[in-house]
Amino acid sequence: MQKTLLTKLSIIAGLCIIFAIGLGMIGSVIYERQNYAASVVKEIAQQHVNPQEVITPFIIIPTTITPECQITAPEKTSKCAPSYSKNEIVFASQTQAIQDLEVSTDTYKRGIYHATSYDGALTFDQRYTFDQAISSLYETTSKTSDAQGSINTPANKNNAQPEKTIIHWNAAKLIIPVSDLRGVATLPTVTIDKKPIKATYPQTALLKNLTYVEVDIPQDILQRSVKNITSQQNGNNALATNGTSESLTSTEIVIDLPLAGISNVNTVPTGQNFNLTMRSNWHAPNFIGKALPNAKKLTAKGFEASWQNQYLTI
Repeated sequence: MQKTLLTKLSIIAGLCIIFAIGLGMIGSVIYERQNYAASVVKEIAQQHVNPQEVITPFIIIPTTITPECQITAPEKTSKCAPSYSKNEIVFASQTQAIQDLEVSTDTYKRGIYHATSYDGALTFDQRYTFDQAISSLYETTSKTSDAQGSINTPANKNNAQPEKTIIHWNAAKLIIPVSDLRGVATLPTVTIDKKPIKATYPQTALLKNLTYVEVDIPQDILQRSVKNITSQQNGNNALATNGTSESLTSTEIVIDLPLAGISNVNTVPTGQNFNLTMRSNWHAPNFIGKALPNAKKLTAKGFEASWQNQYLTI
């Protein structure tokens, strides 16, 4: 009896060892293939296009600031800090984004492995109210301003050379950040107040460690707001109280951005209010990030999802 029991236990132990060895071999093969598949996707990304991350477009207004400097003697000054550049960023007050993507698993292959690719377009419909942003720029830098676009702080009683800020209105740009510009087949056309303007690659980068294309902001749009702010500072408040005044007129910017990438696409929201609708023929999406869709619909033909979250834009 004991011999029979020992034999059965030995058989069971032997089978467990065989199963463990088999599972280990299978796990090793799976792990190896997962690593190889990841290396294939990485290789394809290096040779073609990476997963994309798109930041909601925003506006940059370059400024040059000369710090305040103490005067120690007539016609002499102490060692003053050098002038430096600073970019003032203006975010949209409202952004409606629509992303249409066609997904394919046949575009990039290496043997039995492939990378899931997508190709489509991302449309941003944004509204800006420049008066508030420019007013804030004036208030935070100075109390007085001259007609040349420079701002001076009032001189103090200690014989100090006042701080001076030069606002480069003619260098204001709409920035459209895309992590891998190889996925932007053609430069987007941007419509600003129904006026089409072609985007360009930056000649001089305003932002480091960020890849983007840029668009010149028409001067009449910014100067209109500057005039409104100047009028209000001079005591003319008619523009601020008239509901049909230019002071309350927003600027509409529409961006049609062609976009291609592989594996995943990330959108980084900015501004006061951001809404995103994504449509695709991909039937098995995996939603990741800091916020899941507020609404989603999955069918055999694809999916549609929408996000609306003001907290994420802070």
